[in-house]
Amino acid sequence: MMDICQALLERGHTPIVLTLGGSAFRRTEYIQNVLVERVPMPRLFSLTRYPGILYSIIWVIVVGQKYHVDLIHAHDYLMSLISCLAGRILRKPLVATFHLPIQDTTWIAPKIPIVAPLEELLKVILIRFVCAIICVSQFTRQKTMDLGFPSSKTFVIYNWVSGSKQIVANREPPLNLTTMSDKPTLLCVGRLADSQKGFSWAINAADFLIRKGRNLRLIIVGEGPDEIVYKRLISQLNLSDRIFLAGRVSDAELSQFYRSSDIFVLPSRSEGLPLTLLEAMSVGSLVLATKVGGVPEIITDGRDGVLVVPGWYNLSVAIDNLLRNPSLKEKLGLNAKTTVESRFSLLNCLETIDLLEECQSPVPKTPQPTYFPSSARIKCTKLNRLQGLMYNRPKMSPTSANLSKAESPTGVMITNSSSVKAYDRSSP
Repeated sequence: MMDICQALLERGHTPIVLTLGGSAFRRTEYIQNVLVERVPMPRLFSLTRYPGILYSIIWVIVVGQKYHVDLIHAHDYLMSLISCLAGRILRKPLVATFHLPIQDTTWIAPKIPIVAPLEELLKVILIRFVCAIICVSQFTRQKTMDLGFPSSKTFVIYNWVSGSKQIVANREPPLNLTTMSDKPTLLCVGRLADSQKGFSWAINAADFLIRKGRNLRLIIVGEGPDEIVYKRLISQLNLSDRIFLAGRVSDAELSQFYRSSDIFVLPSRSEGLPLTLLEAMSVGSLVLATKVGGVPEIITDGRDGVLVVPGWYNLSVAIDNLLRNPSLKEKLGLNAKTTVESRFSLLNCLETIDLLEECQSPVPKTPQPTYFPSSARIKCTKLNRLQGLMYNRPKMSPTSANLSKAESPTGVMITNSSSVKAYDRSSP
């Protein structure tokens, strides 16, 4: 999120962040020169779909009118739908970013047939009025088009590794992990939600290898709804001295975890384009991932990482093979770092800003679709639980009338949680 905010500031915009939920009271604060407005989400609205949509629409309209927005940028399907409906009232264009496929997030039409006609109508409205849809992988783009979204409005802009994390990776980290040096260390990072991240597979793989005599440990970094489930599983396996839940950590600590581990393991059941995988690769980690979603668009198996078919046994076999060949860490790690530097850099963030500014004109034109080969131009975004972005352009004064469009606008971001903090992640 902060990369987008800073890029907007450098281009003369004034980004403003609105968070929906995660705060008991409405309050305003500044974080790194970015105005953040926090709005509480009442429990009734957070637990019910349509009242929650209506409540969120009202707040998007309130903020949009307050800051005279010129464009709304919403993340993921539900907030894109909310922002589209608010945008019709505000008469402002919308750009959406889809991370996971809609089918894996908030698309409920097949699950609740009684609301299917309404959901289809809302989808048609979104298709009609969205200016452009940024998909973080070709996989997400194809899944989006499978639901009827036109190819002319969908673009692939890959996630990138934050500049601040690249800086952190070159520092001497403050966290002391000398106790990790006595055993090979496996690392998982992400939200503790097994339906997506599949950390139970990593736990079972570690258990299988330990019982075969492998002297290793597994560290899982992150928070989420399945934390208690994982604790119970670890306890049942009697592996509390080998498998650790590290919880939420700072970026500096996370950087040290990446560099101190022997293998970064991404055991996901579904993914769009995982940022944690890019972060691990950016510091030269040896990475092992399941072949799901957009992951194969990042890793070339055997060149800059290892891909396996999803499942705990396949993970255990791959981990065992990698531990038997320690020389692979330097070779694959170096190639992984080169891959991130060449295809997943901050240039992707600028690509996103360019597209937003193109759609920002008073009568937005739908950009022509662009297709990016895996080794060519560079694309954009993940930002934990980020749910939307707006831009506004102040009224032109006689002294600023000659400024370009990029020099004059200000803007607004919207998120549905309290994840906007002074650069400490809430769930990697």
